[in-house]
Amino acid sequence: MKLIFPPRDFQLGQAMEPPIASSNSSGHGGNSSSGRGPMHFGGPSQNPSNGYFSVVNRNRPTALLLDGDRIYRMVQKGILQHYGVDTQNVDNGTAAINVLMGNSFNLIVIDINLPDMDGPEITRQMRAMGVGSKIVGTTSCWCERDRQAFLNAGADEFFEKPLSSETLLIILTELDGGYEA
Repeated sequence: MKLIFPPRDFQLGQAMEPPIASSNSSGHGGNSSSGRGPMHFGGPSQNPSNGYFSVVNRNRPTALLLDGDRIYRMVQKGILQHYGVDTQNVDNGTAAINVLMGNSFNLIVIDINLPDMDGPEITRQMRAMGVGSKIVGTTSCWCERDRQAFLNAGADEFFEKPLSSETLLIILTELDGGYEA
């Protein structure tokens, strides 16, 4: 699966050029227009003609998106799904616990402000349940105190939302097993 990330100067509503995909003799997907030859699974590549970042996934990642803001959930879920991530979203901690009872996810993204409990509290509960997923805490207004609260509760990372393309590239590549040389 090939993931295409827009360049930093991409504006919402601007059309994205579709990737030009081809196969090479190894059977791995490639982007012949990049001038860099075939891509390796898990390795990042940037097409100099359009600036888009791309990565080839070995696995189809899954994500649980936990945020009280309906619009943010819709936007972030759409972005994750566009990049090949099977995504489910919920709006509160209780719903997240219920979803986790019968499902597992590679990635869980949790906002700090939830209707029924805060992000660090639900993170603590998930870790106490034995959830081993990568947990990313988010907030709309970054501060060190919030970062420490999430990390102390068991989160792996903490970022200001929305998650940027660069941040998603790093997270998705890590979940897919890292870069190949």
